[in-house]
Amino acid sequence: MKYRSIPFQEYQARATKILEDCGVGEKDHLPIDPERIIRKLGMQPIPMKDLKVNFGVKGFVAKYRSALQIYVDEYHYLYEPESSLFTLAEELGHTVLHLIDFEKINSIKDWIAVVAQNARYHKYVEQQARCFASHLLLPEFLFDRYVQKWMRENLRDVKRWNHFSYESLAQNVGFLMADELGVSEWIIGFSLMRWPDHLIEKIVQMHPDLLGRRMTGE
Repeated sequence: MKYRSIPFQEYQARATKILEDCGVGEKDHLPIDPERIIRKLGMQPIPMKDLKVNFGVKGFVAKYRSALQIYVDEYHYLYEPESSLFTLAEELGHTVLHLIDFEKINSIKDWIAVVAQNARYHKYVEQQARCFASHLLLPEFLFDRYVQKWMRENLRDVKRWNHFSYESLAQNVGFLMADELGVSEWIIGFSLMRWPDHLIEKIVQMHPDLLGRRMTGE
């Protein structure tokens, strides 16, 4: 895939525009369902048996009957909803950010070939799609307020853990929040560390004693 540098404002702006166009607003609940967005945009997720086993990927985008469709590993789609949400949002991100590349992708083999041809930049392209997915699933106008409320209600539990960096704090908050929010702890941690206004830094400003604590049995 062709790599281009994308400023953080574009990830957020393009995800926000799609959410607005699909009627997502302040009254919606987290996480935003990416399948709902995908279908409103005229595509659909297509479960593909043994995609991960045979090709080492959980999802990809290809043209089917002249229209873009999102393929996702069948087992992942059916039995791993906490993380497959992110896979669907990430693949949608590819269609939004890297649309030009899909003119020549009509199958998983085409996808693998394009990735191999552009191996030097593939990790950057994937990172771009992940950033977009984060903004789509957990948009700032809902996520920031949710986290602040959750922190007030669960501060005692958070303080029981080791936190020697923003990253470790984000990871532990993600672990504690994952079941309630219904997405994987990795997605939450990733979203707490979004550039440039790291939400995790705002949390520490409100509760400065969170950093530098050792785990206790309190």
